[in-house]
Amino acid sequence: MEIEYCMHELVLFLDILCAMSRLLVLRVNHFKRSWILNLLTHLNKSLPLLNQMSWTN
Repeated sequence: MEIEYCMHELVLFLDILCAMSRLLVLRVNHFKRSWILNLLTHLNKSLPLLNQMSWTN
């Protein structure tokens, strides 16, 4: 009886742990995507300026 209760609690704990790890993976992937998009946007805005600077020198 005691073992069954402990197993039930362990299964609940593992379910919560799995859900939290999935959320963490989603959050990290979202952060990586937004960081890359911000970098590409910044580079896209900077390229015309760099191109103009290279032609004037």
